[in-house]
Amino acid sequence: MVVNAPDVTHTIQDEVLLTHVDPEAGPSARPDDTLQEPPRKRKCKRTRQPEQRDDAYETLLSRQTERAEMQIRLAKEQIQLCRLQQTETSLRIQLLKARLDDPAAFE
Repeated sequence: MVVNAPDVTHTIQDEVLLTHVDPEAGPSARPDDTLQEPPRKRKCKRTRQPEQRDDAYETLLSRQTERAEMQIRLAKEQIQLCRLQQTETSLRIQLLKARLDDPAAFE
C-alpha cells in the first residue's frame, strides 16, 4: 500500500480510513466533532388520565372484537368453500365411475 504525504491510512476489510485531519479545514472536519450520541431513553413513563386509558382500552377492545368477528366470518366461508369443493370432487368421482362403467354413453 502506498501512503501519501502526512496522511496515515489504515485498511479494515475493504474500507479505507484516513486518520489525518487538515487543521485549516476547521473544527467541523474533525472526526470527534461529527460523532453524535445515541438518543437517550426516557426515564419516566408518560401517564394518561384514567378516562383516556379507559377510552384507549375500549377502542382496542372494540377493534379486537371486530377483528375476531371478521375471522369467524372468514372461517365460516372457508368451511362452506371446503364443503362445496368436497361436493364437486364427489360429483367428479361419480362421473368418472360412470364413464368407466359405460364409456359408450359419453361419446
